[in-house]
Amino acid sequence: MWTHAICLMSLTCLALSGCSEPQDGGSSMDPARQQVRAIHEAAAADNDRAAQQVAKAVQDNDPATAREAVAALGRMSTPAAVEALDRIATSEPRAEMRQLGVAALAGGKNPRAAEVLRQVLRSDSSPAVRGEAAAGLARVGSLDDVDPLVSLMTTETDPLAIRREIAAIERLVGVKFCYDPAAPPEEQRRVLEAVRTFASRLAHDIKTGQPRGPSCADTRSQPSSSPPPGQKGGK
Repeated sequence: MWTHAICLMSLTCLALSGCSEPQDGGSSMDPARQQVRAIHEAAAADNDRAAQQVAKAVQDNDPATAREAVAALGRMSTPAAVEALDRIATSEPRAEMRQLGVAALAGGKNPRAAEVLRQVLRSDSSPAVRGEAAAGLARVGSLDDVDPLVSLMTTETDPLAIRREIAAIERLVGVKFCYDPAAPPEEQRRVLEAVRTFASRLAHDIKTGQPRGPSCADTRSQPSSSPPPGQKGGK
């Protein structure tokens, strides 16, 4: 790992104008910290050459270094960084790294973030990753994502994923639903069906300029304190 860290730092220095070698040659820093520092410098360079090196660091044997590399790609905007992060989010074998990639997509500079998150939501085998994709769509998606989220929610079996999917729907439509994962199965099914019906209708009303206030009689819902981000219109 030491050799890889020094190599990465050298490439980073080539990418950064005016970058100079460390005075102590890196001898006072352990390899893991050296690698993380190199990743930070590469992310700051934000060019394709640096992005390619950061993408290689995702495969590092040290989990902390791999996680830092994924986060760094999310801060970069070059085509190589965008491509690498898309690949991590959709096809990285390790579910933990896919989840981190999805989170980085939602908080980063990728113009295709919503599109990739929709793909992950439809196809990923991990409930944790699907839940992360739902949370990401609540940030970068639109009201057009309500129906797919509702469809997934009604077939989802993982309790945590269901909660994150409902939270995403709540944020998109600006309504808080009374879903209790500890409630009896019959009550959970009833609320999920109410969410499915009401959220889809409300999203349609907002998109067509006819917003309708939440109805406790329909869904036992409570109004959210913030306006729905999806009201800005679909993408």
